[in-house]
Amino acid sequence: MRAMVVPSQGLRLRIASLFAGAGGLDLGFRGGFSHLGVFYERLPYETVWAVDIDRDAELTWRANPDYLPVQAFVRGDIYDQDPNSVPDFDLLLAGFPCQPFSNAGNSAFGTPGGRSSRRWSASPGPRG
Repeated sequence: MRAMVVPSQGLRLRIASLFAGAGGLDLGFRGGFSHLGVFYERLPYETVWAVDIDRDAELTWRANPDYLPVQAFVRGDIYDQDPNSVPDFDLLLAGFPCQPFSNAGNSAFGTPGGRSSRRWSASPGPRG
């Protein structure tokens, strides 16, 4: 059985978040909120960089500064981001665009060049 890594007191694990959307994955790791009468304790994770192309995603981050660190959010295409501008991080989250895989509406599953192709930006390639 693997041992669970528990950060020492005061240490925060840093998150970089691709396709961050409204920040649900980030918030789930962070905790410190209530939902449907259940309180989820604050955990030792802090988002240091998040990127999404959607304006509404950015507005959600800006509207919730108590939960999502707006200073970490970058609005833009993942392909336009300079890898050298990403701060050091411990954990990479990626909420891949789901529209091509959804049963709602007209899905374009497997369509070359569609929004689903962005997920390959975060996939590790072969190492040589």
